[in-house]
Amino acid sequence: MKYIPSLLLIATIALTGCDSKEEQARKKALENRADSLEDQAKATKNAADREAKNTEDSKAQVDRKAEAIRIEGKREADSLKDAAKQTRDQK
Repeated sequence: MKYIPSLLLIATIALTGCDSKEEQARKKALENRADSLEDQAKATKNAADREAKNTEDSKAQVDRKAEAIRIEGKREADSLKDAAKQTRDQK
């Protein structure tokens, strides 16, 4: 008789510890959904990284082009200054 409460407790724990097929299916579905969300997060991060890299590359190209325009503008300005000096020297 002393063992009946212990046996009932063990039986209760054993029965509540086992998931039903529906519970297992629910847990599996949740796990699959979580995996899918993680995959989606990874794909989104990779796409953002690629876009950021492309933007950085484009910015570098624009910076080089801007520098070339500045250099060419300076050359033209120097040439015009030289022409102005030669014109003044003809007085």
